Amino acid sequence: MSTVLQFEPIETLSSQENLNRFITMCKNDLTVFGSDLPFKNNIWDISSFMEQKGKTKRIAAIFSTYEYASKNTGGKINEEKMVAMKEPFLSFTKAYFRYRFGHNSFKSPGHLLEPLRVVDQALINIKNSSNPNDIDNFVLDEAARITKKHYSKARAYRIGAVLADIGLFLTNKRLIKVPIDWRNPMKRPPDSSRVGKEADELRNKKMPSKAGLEALPKIFNQASTPYEQLSISLIALLICAPNRVNELFLLPYDCEVTQKDSDGIEQYGLRWFPAKGAAPMIKWIIPSMVDVAKEAISRIKTVTMHAREVTQWYENNPNRVYLSEDIENLRGKVLNTKEVAYILFGKSQTDNDLERFRRLASAWVNKNSVHFEKDGNKLVIKFSDLEKRILELLPDRFPYLNEEVGIKFSEALVYQRINEYHSDKGTLIPTVKAISDQLVSDALKTRGNVLSLFEKFGYTENDGSPIQMTSHQFRHWLNTLAQKGGLSQLDIAKWSGRLDIRQNQAYDHISADEMLEMAREAIGNEELMSGPLSNIDDIKKKVVISRDEFARLKVPTAHVGEYGVCIHDFTMTPCQLHRHCMGCSEHFCVKGDLIRTDRIKLLKEETEVLLERAKAAQEDGHFGANRWVESHSIDLEVLTNTCEILDNDSIPDGSIIQLSNILSVSPIEQASNRRKENLKLDQKQTELEPDDYSDIKKLIDELGDF
Repeated sequence: MSTVLQFEPIETLSSQENLNRFITMCKNDLTVFGSDLPFKNNIWDISSFMEQKGKTKRIAAIFSTYEYASKNTGGKINEEKMVAMKEPFLSFTKAYFRYRFGHNSFKSPGHLLEPLRVVDQALINIKNSSNPNDIDNFVLDEAARITKKHYSKARAYRIGAVLADIGLFLTNKRLIKVPIDWRNPMKRPPDSSRVGKEADELRNKKMPSKAGLEALPKIFNQASTPYEQLSISLIALLICAPNRVNELFLLPYDCEVTQKDSDGIEQYGLRWFPAKGAAPMIKWIIPSMVDVAKEAISRIKTVTMHAREVTQWYENNPNRVYLSEDIENLRGKVLNTKEVAYILFGKSQTDNDLERFRRLASAWVNKNSVHFEKDGNKLVIKFSDLEKRILELLPDRFPYLNEEVGIKFSEALVYQRINEYHSDKGTLIPTVKAISDQLVSDALKTRGNVLSLFEKFGYTENDGSPIQMTSHQFRHWLNTLAQKGGLSQLDIAKWSGRLDIRQNQAYDHISADEMLEMAREAIGNEELMSGPLSNIDDIKKKVVISRDEFARLKVPTAHVGEYGVCIHDFTMTPCQLHRHCMGCSEHFCVKGDLIRTDRIKLLKEETEVLLERAKAAQEDGHFGANRWVESHSIDLEVLTNTCEILDNDSIPDGSIIQLSNILSVSPIEQASNRRKENLKLDQKQTELEPDDYSDIKKLIDELGDF
C-alpha cells in the first residue's frame, strides 16, 4: 500500500527551504511507485503501478529536457544517452510527479511531464536558471508562448491547464519567491464547427475510410489463420456498437445476453465494462449485426481456447509450470535442449522443425538468464530452474486481468500466450498474457514489416493508396450515424458508455450539407416538424411547384447555433436580429437535443429574472423601462411555448420545431417607436408651468454656490 502524505509548508521558513523540504519528503517518505523506487534514475519503469485497460506496453516516466523529448518522440530511450533536466529542477520534477500521482493517479505520465518540460525550458529562457524557486508569471507566460508555437490548439489548451495547476501548487505550498496569479491564456478550441476546409479535414480524419468499410466484411469472410480470425473479429465488435478498443479486452467470457423486450421480441447484447467511469452495462446489438457479433464471439472463443487452458491451470496450480499431458513425464527431471523446447513450444511443433526450435530454446535460456550446465557441447538444465523463470513471466497482477474491474484471466474472453500471434517467434506454450490494442492497430494500418489486413488481402483505396484506419474511427462513425438517424442524445450517450451527454458533441460529424438535407427532408412531415412548415396542405395552397422544389427555395442553407438550427441565408443579408435567435422565425429547435434544450431552459430562467427587474424599474419611473418590459415579455412567451413543446412526450425526438406568429419588431419599427417617445418627452417638457421653471432656476442657483 503506497504511503500518501500531505505536504504542509512552514511559514517561518523561506520558499527555498520549503522547496527543499518538499523534495526531501517526496524522495524519502513517499512509497508511491514502491518504497524501493530508484529516485536518482532519470527513467522510472512504472508499468506495474498503472492500471492499463487493453494495453500491455511498458510505461516509463522519462525526465528529459523539452528539447530532447521533442526530437525523440518514438522508439526506446537509452538512459545513458538521454539528456535529462538540470538540477534542481530535475529533483523537483521527480518529486512533483510522484506526489501528484499519489494524490490523484493518472493514465499517462506524459500528461504531466510534458508541461513540466515546457516550464523547465521557459525557466532557462527567461531566468537562465533551473531552480523552480525562480518561477513566476513571466516564466509561465514564456511556457505558454512555447506551447502555442509547438502544439496543436487542443493540446496547447490542455497543457495550459496543467501549467496553471503547477503555478497554483507552487503558490499554495510556498515553494516560490513571489506568489503566482496566472490563468490559462489558451482558449478551448471549438469542436462543433461543421463548415469550412478545416472542419472537413477534421471530419475526414475522424471518420473511417469508405473503401475500408467496404473491405472489412469481405475480410471477415476470408480470414483463416488464428491471427486473422481474432483481429477481424475484434474489429467486427467495434462496428457492432460504438466501443473503445481497450474495452474489448475487458469482455467477460460469458458476455452474451439474450432477453425479450416489452413486445416479446428477442434482443441480443453484450455485457460491457466502459473504460471511462460509466457503470457496467449491456450493449444491445442492432438486429442487422447480431449474426456478425455472434460469429465474432464464437471465433474469439475458439482461437483463445488453448490460452484459457493454461490460465485455468495456473489459477489452480500457482506454483507449478503448465505442461501438456504428452510431456508431463518431464516434470522434475534434468532437461536437454530438445526437452526444454518441448516445454516452451510444444512437442508436436518442436518435432516438426526440431533444429529451429532447439535453437530458439537455447536462445531463450540465454536471454532469460536460466541457469544451465554443459555436458560436452550440450546444455543441461534443471527443471526447477526453468520452472522458476517461466513462472516469473506471469503478469504482475495474475490471476487478475484487471483489478479495477475485478475480472480474472479465466473469466475474460480475450487474451493470449506470449508470442501467440507473432509471425516469426514461436508461441511460448506455458505462458499467459493480456492482448494489447496494438494487435487491432496493426490489423487496420501497416506498421513497418507488419502488414495490415487490407494489404494482406489486397484491398486499397480507390486511387490505389493503402487503406489506413484507426479503431476509434468506428466509434465516431457509429455516433454520427446515430445522430443522423435522430436517436436521442441520452440514448447515444448510453449506447456509447458515456457519463455525460455533452461528450456526444465531439463525436457528431454531420456535415453542413447533411444538416441542410435533414431540414429539407423534415419540411412538410408532421411527425418530424412542429411549426409553420409542418403542414403539407398549407404549403401546397401557397405555391404551384413541388414540395421538394419549395423546400429548396425555403431552406437554401442551414447551420447549427447555440439553441438550434438557423436557416437564414447570410449570402443575401446579414442577421437582422443580431443573433437574437429565439425571437426569429428562421430558427429551428430540435426535439431531443438535450444540450441545446438545457440552454433554452436556462435562457428562459434568466429572462424571467430580467422581466421582473424591468417591471420593478418601470414602477420606479426609470425612462425606457417600458420597452424592456415589452421586449422581455415577448421573449418569455416564445421561450415558454418552446419549452412546452420540447417537454411534450407526444412529440418524438428528432422533430424539428419552428414557432409561428413570432412578434418581431424590425430595426425601422424600433427607431420609429423611439422617435415617438422622444416627441412625447419634448412635449411634456414644453408643458411645464412657470412655477416649475422657477424651481429649476432656484436649484441651479443653489448649485452655483458650490
